[in-house]
Amino acid sequence: MGLSPNGEDLDAWKKDPDYNCGLPIASEEKWKERNKAYRMERFPRGYCIIIGNIQFGGSAEGRKCCMEDVQRMKRLFLALHFDCIVSVNLTAKEMKDLLTWAAKLDTLQNVDCMVVGLMSHGEEGIIHDIKCDDVLLYEEVFQLFNNENCPALQGKPKLFFVQACRGGEMSCGTPAVDNAVANTAETCPKLNNSRDGPSSFPGSGRATSWSDMYIVYATIPHYVAFQNELTGSWLMSAVLEVFTESAHDKSLDWLMRQVHEAVMNRACNDGSRQTPCTVQIGWKKKLFFYPGRKC
Repeated sequence: MGLSPNGEDLDAWKKDPDYNCGLPIASEEKWKERNKAYRMERFPRGYCIIIGNIQFGGSAEGRKCCMEDVQRMKRLFLALHFDCIVSVNLTAKEMKDLLTWAAKLDTLQNVDCMVVGLMSHGEEGIIHDIKCDDVLLYEEVFQLFNNENCPALQGKPKLFFVQACRGGEMSCGTPAVDNAVANTAETCPKLNNSRDGPSSFPGSGRATSWSDMYIVYATIPHYVAFQNELTGSWLMSAVLEVFTESAHDKSLDWLMRQVHEAVMNRACNDGSRQTPCTVQIGWKKKLFFYPGRKC
């Protein structure tokens, strides 16, 4: 299949030990009912593009938890039969070039799904590059994969996981304590004020251009997202745990309800909490991953 823009072998998934590793196999009964859900049966299922920005402004310290998130997402989606393409510490141009390349792959005709994971600092409607420059989530990420710009994925599920803050507000609930060390909120080092980005999608005039998108945000608009320096972000920790345990027989909607509950049950030592947010755009069917099964 060739190389990605960062030089990664696109056939490497076939040799990776994590591919088809560690997850229970979908039951025969569940597999026989697959015609009622989004198609998810080819090998590989599709592509999982993972972008993780770790070091900002030349700092050697970086976001230590981000690499843990990148690695756990790669392990998970390899086990779910996706070809994973990972890039870290990208400029805005490099991020947009990689995503544009992915949206125009000739091989998209032969896949069932596209997954994009974005892990960085952010604001509402924005994800940051390593210089804290803006990449607009709506115009420069999601829109690349809509039916107009990416017709090869029309009618196919497109999943986005955005692990980033969406503002600077904090939510304080009951002071239940998460005893893990060093829970912190992610904020971009050079930003003092939050700036809103686009917060709505096209109206009814373009409704047919947008469908089959499932967007998972770490937090609700204007709020921070938390991470643990040892175990990674709250969102991706929950995604790995829930999906590993139940992706063989539960739908994506069910899995994400459990992820939401797991994240919402955590708290920082000061009582601060986090509420994930899921946005469905023209989502028409259930999605099952069917690990271990193929036609």
